[in-house]
Amino acid sequence: MADKYVAIVFPDRVHATDGLHALWHLDDTGDITVHGAVVVTHDDLGEIAIVPAETHAPWRTAAGLGLGALLGALGAPEYAVIGEIAEDWEPPLDDRMAELGGKISRRLKSDVRSDKWDGYNSVLYPYDYEPRIVNLA
Repeated sequence: MADKYVAIVFPDRVHATDGLHALWHLDDTGDITVHGAVVVTHDDLGEIAIVPAETHAPWRTAAGLGLGALLGALGAPEYAVIGEIAEDWEPPLDDRMAELGGKISRRLKSDVRSDKWDGYNSVLYPYDYEPRIVNLA
């Protein structure tokens, strides 16, 4: 299975929450493996913020490194499910998220790790990334 980061953009929080639940259901059925996933949006300052929910805890992973490329088109009122997954083929995730109105972007984990940033190794190791959680209510 290829390890990937995914961003699935939805028009609102309800659809994004449904998308998160569908992502975990695909993990339960064995169609994909989910290593971690959360719902994010833009906060009042335009920064990416994790949407708090009882269904997921704060997520610490390398997803933050590829987040800009995956969420570049995320508009202010939109929400997205971001996750670290492994999948052998794309149709199970593509089909389910299309049913919910989600638009998927993928990035191979190996591509994120091979990106060249000045001082990357001394500045940010992927598992040191801890996104801010804000109350958007």
